[in-house]
Amino acid sequence: MRYLYLFVALALSSACGGSGDGVTNPSPAAGLTPQAAFSLSPDGRAIAGVTALRLAVTAPAADARYTWDFGDGQTATGADVVKTFAAPGRYRVTLTVTDGKGATSTTTREIEAFGLTGYWADHDAGLGPYGIDIDQQGGFLTGHIETYRHGCRGATIKGTVTGRALTYVGEDECTHFDSFEGTLDDNLTTITGKLWFRESDGVARWFDLKLKRQP
Repeated sequence: MRYLYLFVALALSSACGGSGDGVTNPSPAAGLTPQAAFSLSPDGRAIAGVTALRLAVTAPAADARYTWDFGDGQTATGADVVKTFAAPGRYRVTLTVTDGKGATSTTTREIEAFGLTGYWADHDAGLGPYGIDIDQQGGFLTGHIETYRHGCRGATIKGTVTGRALTYVGEDECTHFDSFEGTLDDNLTTITGKLWFRESDGVARWFDLKLKRQP
């Protein structure tokens, strides 16, 4: 009787495809729908009109087609694309993958592009509170230096933004401004840099600024 039980148990295990430990490991079926997934770089927030985002398919296949919808009316094809969003806003980026047999898969990811236009101030600057009123147009900046120490709003200055780096140059008699070079943090909420100025003696001096975006 004991041999009969053993025979029945082995027969059931064979019929169910078991390996004896209760775990099955089926092989992937041929023609399985392709998986849509992609990476994004650089990390951190994107600056509208400036940051070139690289979007790359995680596991590209030779026989697959890749179509991108950036949510701003623009599209692209390919496994590796670069995109710069022209205007601030939230965009739903959709990747559609189509394999050689016509099967498709999609994934969507929300990306936010930020603008720099606004008022940025350092209320703890060594020579008194300073601020920059920034107006951004793509990679170009205009603005005004403001200082409570001199009690004035400076003339318009011009600058550029490349990556995370900002540069302003100009001359202003009221604030004695000469130039400013700063770097944005990854959250795009703080600009850390040096402001150069010339006093009445004509000597160039500088001090550190940590400008924070104001509400």
